[in-house]
Amino acid sequence: MMHVAAPLYTHPHFQVFHVRFKSAPADTWPCKGDYPISLFFCTKGAQASLTVNNKLLSPAFLSWKKVNLLFRGNQTALLTWNATAITEFIEIRLKAAYLSQLIHSTPSEWPALFHLDSPVKQVFYSQQARPLQPENNQVVNNIIHASLKPTRYQDLVFEAMVMEAVAHACSQLQQAITPDKLPESHTQIALQAQKHINANKGRKQFTIIGLAQQLGTNETTLKQAFKATFGKTLFRYYQERNMQGAKEALQAGQSITDVATKYGYLHIAHFSAAFKKEFGVPPSRMH
Repeated sequence: MMHVAAPLYTHPHFQVFHVRFKSAPADTWPCKGDYPISLFFCTKGAQASLTVNNKLLSPAFLSWKKVNLLFRGNQTALLTWNATAITEFIEIRLKAAYLSQLIHSTPSEWPALFHLDSPVKQVFYSQQARPLQPENNQVVNNIIHASLKPTRYQDLVFEAMVMEAVAHACSQLQQAITPDKLPESHTQIALQAQKHINANKGRKQFTIIGLAQQLGTNETTLKQAFKATFGKTLFRYYQERNMQGAKEALQAGQSITDVATKYGYLHIAHFSAAFKKEFGVPPSRMH
């Protein structure tokens, strides 16, 4: 399904969108029109890819608590979600001349300035989404609340908030991407945790604290090492493996009741809800 929303606010130099919906796999959001630059501030939701002219540019363009920039020229771009989740983001669309005026640089300088990639001619985007910072959160909240309270100075209020959002985002995007290097011991801890999870599907099998003790470390170190190594939290990885094991068991002919019990659910309704959230279909569809 393609989601289309009216702008929260339109100005000669920019548009502001506040989008909140329950995403499902293959849901899309089009970026098009006379404002060729988009700044995204995602507060929650599943990962979204970026596509232009049916060409996948970035499989992880936007995700939970991330900021990203898109400069698409006169092209139409699509964000496409890959999972079911409550998704919310602010998109600020800008005229190129307006951004040039705000940051005192020309579009030809932006790829180097903001570390932008361009697999497709005339379409640029940030090579890596950046974490949503507290100052970003504050601007996003201000934009949402301002739209609920119209004032005679709304033009001034929205332009001030957009300028603040642009300033914070551009500052982040100018910073070079320098991934932290984990100590070798931390990488090994993460790999051991992954091996344990893969061999022991089911919520009854372990707790994070118990697993940390088993691996000779503490809960904080285990969580940090796992997230840095695999790009997702340990619990999220475990949920994915857990649900994949449940799916395979259902496909093999086991009953929903038996599978729910095996994978640590006391109530079938809770298992069904978790399964549908993961795969987009109820467990009954697996038989």
